[in-house]
Parts: sequence; structure tokens; C-alpha cells
Amino acid sequence: MVDISAWLSLLWGTVLLRPYVFGFLAAFLTPAVRDLGGRRAAGFLGWGFAVAFVAEYTSTRIGVPFGLYHYTGETAAWELFIANVPFFDALSFPFLAYAAWCLARWDLGNTAGAAQVLVASWSGGCAACCRSVGGNCAGPWIVWSAVDL
Repeated sequence: MVDISAWLSLLWGTVLLRPYVFGFLAAFLTPAVRDLGGRRAAGFLGWGFAVAFVAEYTSTRIGVPFGLYHYTGETAAWELFIANVPFFDALSFPFLAYAAWCLARWDLGNTAGAAQVLVASWSGGCAACCRSVGGNCAGPWIVWSAVDL
């Protein structure tokens, strides 16, 4: 049985430990709700979180798609983890995906289809690389395997 008070305490700890993630959540939801509507913005957030969680989880288990790594768990007593993945990590992917999609729509105008997907994928991939590896923001709570270094 899930202890709701412990779960809420860890969720609050996540907010206190990583306020910038929740700032970005507000910065995502404000234009996304205006752009997509509330239900579609929530759907974008939910699907983005689910896809990101599966990608993070499988990377920490078998190394696909990001390479093999693991979280040290040093902050597990203070923030919410789902399995071995910090909650904030999967939550941040939809923000990057939405920003990349908006950039692609802005750049390509009303063009839809493959071109929009390619530009969004490229710009989102660049943002993700800058966020984690290139920007050295991964911090001490993630350990890359020797194979990836």
C-alpha cells in the first residue's frame, strides 16, 4: 500500500530541491494552454512524461536510447523517484519537446508533416544535449558508464 503522506512529502521535497523545474512547468503550461487548449496541453505533458520516463528507465537498465548510466540515489530521501528515475527528470522532457515544436512551427510557418518533425527533433535534441552533457548540468547525481565516456 502506498503511504500518501510519504509520497506527498517527497513531492514537496522535489519542489524545494528543484524549483526551476516547476518554474519551467509554469512557463510551459502558460503558452501551451493558450496554444493547444487545456486538454491537449495536459495530453502533451502526460505523453511527453511517459515517453521520457520509459526512455530514462530503459537507459538506466539496458543503455537504450541514451547510453548506459544510473542515478546515484543521493537525493532519494528528499525527492520523488519513480523506480530509479527522479520525477523531475522525466517531467522536464515535455518542456523541451514543446519548445522545439514551437520553434519548428515558427521557422516553417504553416508547413506540417515531416519537415516540421525533423526541425523539432533536431532543435529538441540540441537542447537536450546542452541541458545534460554539453552544459554539464547532469551534476553529481548521475553516473555515466565507462563505455559511454
